[in-house]
Amino acid sequence: MVWVRCAAVSLADLRIAIADLPGMAWATALLATLGSFWAVGRYDVVLHRHLRTGQDPQEAAHAGRAAVAIGQTIGFGLITGALVRWKWFEPRLSLLRAGQLTLTVTVLFLACWGIVTLCALAISPVLPGAPGLWGTAAALALISLLGVSLFQPGIRRLPLRWPSIRAMLRLLSLTAVDTLLAAVALWVLLPEGAGIGFVALLPVYLLALGAALLSGTPGGVGPFEVTLLALLPASAEVDLLAACIAFRLVYYALPASLAGVALIWRHATPLAPERFQFGPCPGQHAAAQIPHAEVQLHSQIDKTLLWVPEAQTGWMVAPTPQALVALFDPLCARARPEDALDALEAEAHRDGTVPVLYKCDGRLASAARARGYTVRALAEDAVIDPARFDLNARACRQLRRKLRKVAQSDLVFAELQGAPPYGEMAALSADWAARNGGERGFSMSRFEDAPLSAQRIFIARRAGTLLAFVTFNTTRRGWALDLVRSAAEVPDGTTHRLVLAAIETARAEGCERFSLAAVPLNAPPKAPTELLARWASGLLKRANAPGLRQFKSAFAPRWETRYVAAPSVAGLTLAMFDVVRRIQPGAAVRCARDAAAPDVPAPVGLARN
Repeated sequence: MVWVRCAAVSLADLRIAIADLPGMAWATALLATLGSFWAVGRYDVVLHRHLRTGQDPQEAAHAGRAAVAIGQTIGFGLITGALVRWKWFEPRLSLLRAGQLTLTVTVLFLACWGIVTLCALAISPVLPGAPGLWGTAAALALISLLGVSLFQPGIRRLPLRWPSIRAMLRLLSLTAVDTLLAAVALWVLLPEGAGIGFVALLPVYLLALGAALLSGTPGGVGPFEVTLLALLPASAEVDLLAACIAFRLVYYALPASLAGVALIWRHATPLAPERFQFGPCPGQHAAAQIPHAEVQLHSQIDKTLLWVPEAQTGWMVAPTPQALVALFDPLCARARPEDALDALEAEAHRDGTVPVLYKCDGRLASAARARGYTVRALAEDAVIDPARFDLNARACRQLRRKLRKVAQSDLVFAELQGAPPYGEMAALSADWAARNGGERGFSMSRFEDAPLSAQRIFIARRAGTLLAFVTFNTTRRGWALDLVRSAAEVPDGTTHRLVLAAIETARAEGCERFSLAAVPLNAPPKAPTELLARWASGLLKRANAPGLRQFKSAFAPRWETRYVAAPSVAGLTLAMFDVVRRIQPGAAVRCARDAAAPDVPAPVGLARN
């Protein structure tokens, strides 16, 4: 098709047209190419963070530029790009991981390219079609893309997670910068007499770029020229071909040559130290020292420990699609809140998500508010000081009535010794969940992910049959109530008696803080949007919040307000959307460590060097 269209063009005419290009056009094209490849490198930075490969951002950018420069020039971009990235980071990055990264870059670039192209078509004075139709299509495509980021549909047998909305918008902006500057590089190389404005050329260039990418030919040769010649029929063939040749020299040949040299040079110099260290971290020792025993939930599949050695503090974190959620308070109670927030923000920035504090105390909420965070009161934690707990106090009269009722039963109460009876406990838990609308999780356990072997468990039996049990997460300084399960026919006061036994045991062992866990505020929390508020309100009603508060009030605890905080209302809205979905019964969670390289063992903590 190109040959037929350009049969009348002579090589002499092409040489003359290229030679007549002014030096300023070449210089401008080089500057535009430099800016375009800056954006190209940032794709890899965003996706290395998203996939948590742990590679240095500067090295990731260099590798991404080299992969794109070489891949687009010699063709078969998926294969050549994967090989370049693999060789760049060898032996730190496996070929499988490099292929996964290249596929992710390609798919997401094409998705963003489609939206940018639709926007360009909406302002095109050349191509047919109603501008409003193209604009509507662009808006629908953008909403669909962000919807995938928000709802994160799972793909079975494919260990990938879609980027967050924040990362997706960053990729979209990088795609716009990349393609606009590449179009500038081509436009300035057109002879002045070509008569093609930039607004007219932009959508045509974007469509030609798409044809070149999908064809996989070296340099996009063939499909690129065919598209330009077909969609710009009024232009002189010699001018277009001369601009294409000059464009390939500046945007393809030169970057590919430099990338080849850089790839050779990379193997002659050592790699920068890894940003992350996977494996056991000092945070586990710190977790055992703090009074907030809920930190022991870090062993669950969707949580991990983030430890920052230079600040000597860290968090138990739960990565969600849109946020990096830090649960409860920092691992080191003596650390400055500002240092802990710095660590969380830096990690969230690397991950392309929003830093969020969930169920933090008033001290940390004040520090977050001073930074401009949006802070909302979320729940109240029922806390007991075992050393001062007095069953005979006036405030415990309701508890004493419950205990008198259960004392007349034939139940036997004891702390479980030895291996937990998983079969009996699972059956009892399933029966309880069926009667109560399912199990809720996130900041507490579901039975299937509860660390039973590491918990303290108190049980009630009748004639050898298990009728109720409660479990506690514990550290050297604190206990926290986790699971409460009972059969339908248990006497009133059974659970109260089990919790009292735990309080007495904790007091004998010198426990400083005994938490009965949090309950929602009496009124639904002030959510960032009315829709989220209605959703949260409905969830609280299903969670039987009044009944929980009444049960815990029988022990006369002090109520400590817990807060949720994020840098903005929009960030808090996205985070709460993820959290509410995680809390709901039957919510599927993804492993917090599933982004580690396939050949790296799943870590029990995450430490930043």
